[in-house]
Amino acid sequence: MMTFAAIVCGCDKNDPQGPFGPDGPFGPGGPDGPGMQGGMGQAGSFDETVLGEVATFTVEPYTSAHAESETIPSGDEDYIENKSFKGEIRVEYRANGEAMVTGAPEGAVAIEGNRVTANVTDSYKFILSGKASNARFKLYSEKASAIVLNGVAITNPNGAAINVQSKKRTYLVIADGTSNTLTDGSDYVTENDEKQKGTYYSKGQTIISGKGALSINANYKHGIDTKDYLRIRPGAFISINAVAGNCIKCEDSAEDGTGLTIEGGTFNLKTTAAAGKCVSADGNVTINGGYICAITTGGGEWDGDDADPKDVSGAAGVKCDGIFTMNDGELLLSSSGKGGKGINGDTKIVINGGKVRALTTGGVYSYTFGGFTYDTSPKGIKCDKEIEVSGGDVMVRALGAQEGSEGIEAKEKFSISGGKVQIYAADDALNTGYSSESIAEKQKMGIDVTDMKADAGQIIISGGELYAYSTSNDAIDSNGTISVTGGLAVAVGAGTPEGGFDCDNNTFAIKGGTLIGIGGSHSTPTESACSQPVVIVGSQNFTAGEDLVLKGDKQILSYKAVRTFSGANLLISSPSFSKGGSYTFGSSTISCASDKWVNGSTAGGPGGPGGNPGPGGGPGPGRP
Repeated sequence: MMTFAAIVCGCDKNDPQGPFGPDGPFGPGGPDGPGMQGGMGQAGSFDETVLGEVATFTVEPYTSAHAESETIPSGDEDYIENKSFKGEIRVEYRANGEAMVTGAPEGAVAIEGNRVTANVTDSYKFILSGKASNARFKLYSEKASAIVLNGVAITNPNGAAINVQSKKRTYLVIADGTSNTLTDGSDYVTENDEKQKGTYYSKGQTIISGKGALSINANYKHGIDTKDYLRIRPGAFISINAVAGNCIKCEDSAEDGTGLTIEGGTFNLKTTAAAGKCVSADGNVTINGGYICAITTGGGEWDGDDADPKDVSGAAGVKCDGIFTMNDGELLLSSSGKGGKGINGDTKIVINGGKVRALTTGGVYSYTFGGFTYDTSPKGIKCDKEIEVSGGDVMVRALGAQEGSEGIEAKEKFSISGGKVQIYAADDALNTGYSSESIAEKQKMGIDVTDMKADAGQIIISGGELYAYSTSNDAIDSNGTISVTGGLAVAVGAGTPEGGFDCDNNTFAIKGGTLIGIGGSHSTPTESACSQPVVIVGSQNFTAGEDLVLKGDKQILSYKAVRTFSGANLLISSPSFSKGGSYTFGSSTISCASDKWVNGSTAGGPGGPGGNPGPGGGPGPGRP
């Protein structure tokens, strides 16, 4: 076992050779910058067998539907069971000949070969069966309607396979035990100036139910596209392949917060389009259940023009402009193209439960315009504002590019109060906020920086379990503040100058929780903001796979080292620590000072440019 140089920090801050002295590891570090505990911590490779599933999980399409159940609430009009219809109209498509329609009121249905157009003033249930190319079903209705897919295969070479030009509610029922296919063409012919942007297109709300199978081949743009809200109930097995757009697109951005709601179902979603999304919503996305496999393979694209430079855009398993909320279910995400994302949110990402697996393997997508290079990097989970985790089981692996391939990124705030999050990334595993330098650069490039604030990112850990591993950068990095009041956080970064916890020179408060940080360096917790002892020791050697047990009067935690280190820095804190207490970590003794919250060592690192290294510090670079 390694030997730790644990030091009691009862030192005089004015002692120039002490850890808090002007030349010490936590002191000013000379005239040009604060010191930082350091040394030449060099990191070896991860032992992926120790990392376990976060290093090995794969994303594969489902082979069959999952068994699901649901409760039918009385009175809810989104449930077809609570709706009555005036009658049933049956449409049978015929490969050789003309579609046959029965049960329709006189003049309500027009037939041209296998191109069927219904125009009704009351609520009807349309039951579609048979197979035909050069076919379609188009619906105009003044009231709610149902479309039942009862073993039907429709191919429309110049438009949507099913085109609902009604703003009323449409129930799309995939009949139990049936297999159905919808296919559109790569070019659409516009009729009556009507929009139709998906293989299944609806101007109104759509509620999908049933326990059959539906395959959609989207060649023009989207697989399913609704102008109003979309709700998907449990039971169906839905496969969508999109070559030029998104698998599912919900254009509802209403303030009532509906948007796209997935209650259940089994989904295999794949898009090969540049900047394509498996699930895209202009408003909110809520997942309450179901099994979703979302795979993107396309690269990025330039989202601007010569007159209005904007930015570049990458593909994403889920793109949500409103609030993304996951309460239950399973969400498997894989993005292999340049600049791809697992979940990409504009406003807020909330994970309360369920299982999430996000895998990105692509590099950085870049586009040169006006003398600047605009780029978008691969991210497992990314939000322009907030990410909040209170439950669930989340794993992210982002190893496609050493630069920019971050696991989880929240530009304003990341908080965890419950659940379990594991991240394995090439760049920062967890990152928040903007630096002043990055904002200045974006401004020069013509990007709107109005809502970007420098050094204002927040990482708040109050519960749950957070494991962050980076192969080449910091494990947990805040361009702002870090606050820990509970939970468990394990942060393993790269060698000097990277580390486990990076908070720059901002407030790093530890008031509870259990922390282990290992890397070439660490930011120093803010003494005045801490109320739980923190011990920082340098020059440590770790061997991947080594069992480390932290003990006081009783065992506090057991930790297996995931990376081999030579001369690493260790940051460790626990609610079991008390001022003046003595503990062991492996075979080493850790003693907490009786008058300090932050307990440092003499294994100091260099200060900022022009600063002097602390006693025992190595010649590695300091941070200004």
